[in-house]
Amino acid sequence: MSINTMKKIKLLQKDIFIAFFIAIITLAGCDLTGPEHVEPLDELISPDNELIPLAVGNYWVYEQWYYADPTWLDTVRNEVLYTHDIIVENTKVHAYGIYRFRYDERPRDDALVTLVANGPEGYYSLGLRIPTDSLYKLNEGLHYKYPASIGDTWEFTTAIYNQQNEEMRLGNTRTIKLIDTTKTVEAPAGDFKNCYVYRFNDFRTASTLIHHVYIKPMVGIVGMDTYAGDVLFGQQRLLEYEINGKQ
Repeated sequence: MSINTMKKIKLLQKDIFIAFFIAIITLAGCDLTGPEHVEPLDELISPDNELIPLAVGNYWVYEQWYYADPTWLDTVRNEVLYTHDIIVENTKVHAYGIYRFRYDERPRDDALVTLVANGPEGYYSLGLRIPTDSLYKLNEGLHYKYPASIGDTWEFTTAIYNQQNEEMRLGNTRTIKLIDTTKTVEAPAGDFKNCYVYRFNDFRTASTLIHHVYIKPMVGIVGMDTYAGDVLFGQQRLLEYEINGKQ
């Protein structure tokens, strides 16, 4: 065997060794690093006893008046239109699109819908959605705490849609307080006992308005009184409703 041939064999052996070494290092590197770690998602689980029962087709019709004039009556309807699964703040939520509209109308295809859900801490208003945009929040979205004790307070941040600018943003932060759990509310739809009463201020108007929202668990909002100081500024009462196909 010639000297040149021996040199070529040694070079080939060296190249094979280097290639094998690189392969071992690469495999070891893959084995050590492993796949990229992904944090598992939490999930907002709806309880069996919902404060405001949510299902597609559920609706609540209200008779209401404002501006301290009981003759200025209007009728509105809140209806659950659809479900929409979202991920917000690393949490999976099976949300419901709810819309408020005049009783004699139907929602438009591009209607501004509020996404809501029930969770172990209560009823969440998660944010707003239109076909072309959306804005969601969870930690600041607990609207009505349930179950809760009298005196419990928490903060809720509203979501706002500026139609002129076509812009969604977070709005004011409200401090909500549970002030009663045994209120009886008389309404055209019936008399509802043991209602939860949630109190909060509204700073969007020139004068501060104080709202008392009456919620019968497993029925929903059965009424609301709005005060401007000591004056009853507005009132809303449940006229009719349907929950899971039952009126």
